[in-house]
Amino acid sequence: MKPFTPRTAIFLLGTLATVFLALTGLLAGLSSVEAADIADSHSDDDVAFRGTACISLTNVTIAGPSVGYSGAAITFTANISPSQATPPITYTWQPQPEGSVLLPGQSLVTYTWRTTGTKIITVTADNCGGSDVATHTISITAQEWNIYLPLTLRNYPPPTWHSECVDCPVYIDDMTPRSIAVDSTGRTHVVYGGDHLYHAWRDDSGWQVEIADASLHVGDWASLALDDNDHPHISYYDAGNKDLKYAYWDGAAWITETVDTLGGWDTAIALDSAGRPHIAYRHATLNDTSLKYAAWDGAAWQITTVESHISGASDRDTSIALDGDDHPHIGYVLSHHGSDPSDLTHTWWDGTRWLSETVETALYIGSNSMALLSTGKPTFAYEAITESDYLLRYARWDGAQWQISTLATSSNSLAGFSLVLDGSDAPHLSYYSQADEAMRYGYQSGSGWQFETVTSGLHAVNWGSDVTALALDGAGQPRISYFAGRHALLRYAVPAGGGWQTETIVPGGKAGKYPSLALDGDGHPHISYLDEGQGSIKYAAWEADRWVLRAIFQMDFQNDNDWIYGLNNTSLALDGDSRPHVVYNYNGALGLTELRYTFWDGSAWQTQVIVRSTEPPAATVGGPAL
Repeated sequence: MKPFTPRTAIFLLGTLATVFLALTGLLAGLSSVEAADIADSHSDDDVAFRGTACISLTNVTIAGPSVGYSGAAITFTANISPSQATPPITYTWQPQPEGSVLLPGQSLVTYTWRTTGTKIITVTADNCGGSDVATHTISITAQEWNIYLPLTLRNYPPPTWHSECVDCPVYIDDMTPRSIAVDSTGRTHVVYGGDHLYHAWRDDSGWQVEIADASLHVGDWASLALDDNDHPHISYYDAGNKDLKYAYWDGAAWITETVDTLGGWDTAIALDSAGRPHIAYRHATLNDTSLKYAAWDGAAWQITTVESHISGASDRDTSIALDGDDHPHIGYVLSHHGSDPSDLTHTWWDGTRWLSETVETALYIGSNSMALLSTGKPTFAYEAITESDYLLRYARWDGAQWQISTLATSSNSLAGFSLVLDGSDAPHLSYYSQADEAMRYGYQSGSGWQFETVTSGLHAVNWGSDVTALALDGAGQPRISYFAGRHALLRYAVPAGGGWQTETIVPGGKAGKYPSLALDGDGHPHISYLDEGQGSIKYAAWEADRWVLRAIFQMDFQNDNDWIYGLNNTSLALDGDSRPHVVYNYNGALGLTELRYTFWDGSAWQTQVIVRSTEPPAATVGGPAL
């Protein structure tokens, strides 16, 4: 071959300009390309062009650990085959569930997860002729921190923490008018919650209670329906995560699941002819409150926002019922972006779309409850407020228009409505009347509406938020559960002997606020604290082998002012005889503020007022200490 000269280079530039396009098409498929000698006035040169064919990658795998800690950097390596695959190779990493793409084009990445659980990382490898995807699973657990004890700790092994329940009553929060049901054997079922979700039923020996969902902060707005096997199905709110949840008994165990992570207030549940759940509920944000509907289709939850800008008031209930075609009907209050007047609204699915109508517009619509006649036509019982009166109203759709009647007029709030229909479509109703502090039961007979007082003296009802829940047994007889929030008692009422018999299903409470701890000479703990549910200052002491609880001051159930203002800030000290001395704040009506002192004199509790102020501005007593 002749030497490669500058004249040869000039020749090549001219030649390449004419054959470049042809060579471009050929190079990809040829192992070598030669340019032969050309007879012309230039020196003949022999130049070889060599191009390699594309070798496609066929497989990619991920090498990396299968366990790791949250917050720790974890390295993963992508390996391809065949190893002779033609570069460049692009790697696209996708860690889940966080979802950020890391370092495309590199076979080695480092990633840190901030949450625990099972994680999956994915890589996609691409080159000129091939592509493949690989995944890798890793279990992320909490970081194991090293804790260094102070040098003053001499004993080994070091002491461990021990915790136990001192005073742990059931915490019951918001309930719904559909929290009670009667099964085919005549047993009553009630659901409720706040700290956990509970299911209670009454058999021949009394009330039995079980935890349906042991998660923390669940059970608000629990609504109950029984299927054809008398198995309970419950919709309820998870206050800790702000989710709508659903629980059901499958015959052997409780199954729980999250339905919607956006909503869950005022749930109402109904089962269709196939036993599938349908749930109406509200989703509240800072700027809006929406009515939502969730239905299980046999494979997944189908969730719909039925209407936005409905009422955000917590005492305006949501109702759901299914007609003969399993189409949902929902009752709720629409308040025009939060400003009254209010519309009592009925909305329903006709098989293709949602339709709605206004039952009544009033200055204010409060508690309400809906039920469907056997014909599928809706009925409502509700509170309508005018400028001067509180009206108990009953509305019934006759096929052409709403027939509305006023059943009672009151000078104060009506609340806690629960409406059901018997086998003859006759309405039955339970509710609270604040004017006479009573719970009432009413029903429609051939001679009109009849009303009875179930129980009175309900000074402890949180008007506008506590509810009654009514169900009828097989004979059409009423059974009512109700919650007196300030007493923290879940109660049950049934007709008996021409009157009503009431009993407690479960006592509730909200114990442990403002705790103060002291140890006696034997190292035994003594604690003072507030039971907010019972409205009392309590004192707990470890005596011999158990905790002994005592209420050392009880607020007046008959005095609403006590409940409005309340107790706070306890402080405990023990004297030389290990007798307790407790100071705490009492805040009453009309600017009354007191610093109180209660102590055990060896035979009885004695209480004294240390400081009292009734003159505005009232004295503020904060965080007393002994």
